[in-house]
Amino acid sequence: KNMEREHAERIVALSREMLNIKKEFDSNLQHFMEIQRRLEQDKQLAITEIVKVNQESENLQEKCNVLRGCFDEKFKLEEKHKMDIQCLNQELEFLKSEKTRLTTEFEKKVSKLQVSHQ
Repeated sequence: KNMEREHAERIVALSREMLNIKKEFDSNLQHFMEIQRRLEQDKQLAITEIVKVNQESENLQEKCNVLRGCFDEKFKLEEKHKMDIQCLNQELEFLKSEKTRLTTEFEKKVSKLQVSHQ
């Protein structure tokens, strides 16, 4: 009878221990599931942020490409106009010297005519 009682007490103690272990397991499982849920939320936020940053990066890349094209065009136009200005300056210098030559020639002819009429 004593042995039956000890056996019963042992079964009750083991049952309580099993219930405590199950409670602890359930608590740990809930805690794990909460951490998993938060990690999933953080992952989704991170993905959203990465997509946003990637889109901004692509937009900036496109703007850089447009600006690069504008600067290339500006450089080409500056070079073209620089050449045009140089050509026009050369032509201006030629025309000035031609004017001086023609003015001198005209004055000589006028002077010659004046001398011949006197």
